Amino acid sequence: MAWLTGWTYRQKLGINGDAYIGSNITDFTVSVNAPSSNTDFWVNVLSSGNDVRFTAADGSTLLKFEIESFDSTGDDAWYNVKVPTLSSSVNTDIYLYYGNAGAAAGDDKENSVDASHVAVYRLNADKAEGYLDDTTSKNHDLTNSGTIAGTTAMVDNGRDFDGVDDYMVEPKSPDWDFGAGDFYYACSFNSDSFANNNIILALGKEGAGIRSLLLGTNSSGQLRFWWSQDGQSAWDLSSAGSSGALSANTTYRLALRRSGNTFYMYIDAVQKDSFDVTSYPTLKHAGNCDICIGNVRNSGGSGVAHFDGTIDDVILISGSRSVDFVKADHQSALGAWLIFGSQETEGGSGAAIFTRHIMQLHDN
Repeated sequence: MAWLTGWTYRQKLGINGDAYIGSNITDFTVSVNAPSSNTDFWVNVLSSGNDVRFTAADGSTLLKFEIESFDSTGDDAWYNVKVPTLSSSVNTDIYLYYGNAGAAAGDDKENSVDASHVAVYRLNADKAEGYLDDTTSKNHDLTNSGTIAGTTAMVDNGRDFDGVDDYMVEPKSPDWDFGAGDFYYACSFNSDSFANNNIILALGKEGAGIRSLLLGTNSSGQLRFWWSQDGQSAWDLSSAGSSGALSANTTYRLALRRSGNTFYMYIDAVQKDSFDVTSYPTLKHAGNCDICIGNVRNSGGSGVAHFDGTIDDVILISGSRSVDFVKADHQSALGAWLIFGSQETEGGSGAAIFTRHIMQLHDN
């Protein structure tokens, strides 16, 4: 097998996707955590982290990756790596290289996700570009409203919304004027409490009472979905709440995918509800659409509240995504499907030594 020229050490990472998905996924971005328990990595990686590289299973084809955080004092690093094919039949192997004193930084965040991603928000203050940064090349960086503190989240760190006046917004972009087309949204969240209609995500026009899509929870902790195809205050569809209440102080992965004229809503890759919008299929904004995280752009109207709790790792994708993608996205956020191999030196070998563990998948 080939070896990346100039690098001394590597570890094989096995992604156990075949245990969760039924068909291959192309250009899938995988979250990778190198924790303090990976002592070989932290003893030999540069203190700057500039020598980190990821390759395909052949050991030499470089993969695009994003540095979400790198802490050489606390020995903890998080990366997002674009894998050409996530296999449904065998483990997908990639390599983590390190140990090159002359290496310059090799990350490429904008190409660490495929071109269908219209916005990606890690919401991580440890990210070099800051927690408001959009990973994609579209540069839809967010703006704060309120003071939103950092906190530990499902994928490294996220933001803690106070339920009073905190939200984030990126206004007026045609990139999320999806019309009647398919799209995909996902984030991780943890509610401190449930008020009447806590809003996690809003897509809609700026202006009092004007909104088009909302996702949130009701006062019983059930997921809610609101939809208005013309962007007006009257809703074409408003769900009372999905079956099965969520628990406060518990972390979940939320996903919403549109396929044709049906929306499907998931918690931790389990479908909780579906909504038929055949009678009102088109999201209309004419280039004047805001994305808002933690509330709507304006006060939200009667009965709509700011989100109270943690949100992190927000992705918005234009186009169709499968149920397998929902499952893979959830597993990537959890991270337990990653199996690290032992350290190899050029000409050496290694065997599996540890799996990344999430101590609290659902923090009770």
